[in-house]
Parts: sequence; structure tokens; C-alpha cells
Amino acid sequence: MASPLVEAFTEPEKEGLRKFKEEYLDKALSEAAGDSDKSNLEIWGVPISHSADSRVDVIIVKFLRAKYVSLQVCVFE
Repeated sequence: MASPLVEAFTEPEKEGLRKFKEEYLDKALSEAAGDSDKSNLEIWGVPISHSADSRVDVIIVKFLRAKYVSLQVCVFE
């Protein structure tokens, strides 16, 4: 059963997630692990890998949202 959070992703978020996992996840895991075993990396208690765990997808989309959020959204008038 899919997570309601994953089902709520927009099409651009789904595409960004797919692209990130295909093109950048291995590099990001290797850089984060350094000399350590990259299979032991986790965020918020969730092992980060290429697994089909929907929690990983939610964490990656949260990262992408935070990285690419428009600064205009943060401006208070």
C-alpha cells in the first residue's frame, strides 16, 4: 500500500524524485559516507538507499522542496 504522502506528490515532484534517485542518489550517498559503509546511512532513523521504502521518497522530496523553494514564498509583507 502506498503512502498517502507519496500519493500527494505533484507531477514535478515525482519527476524530480525519479531523476534524483536515478542520477544523484549514489553520488550523494558516497559523498555522505566518505570512508564509511554507505549502506549504514540514515536520516531520521530511516535507512537511505534505493529501496522501495516510501519513507525514503518522502525524505528526498522534503529535501528537494527545501532546496528549491522560492525565496518569494518566505517573504512576509
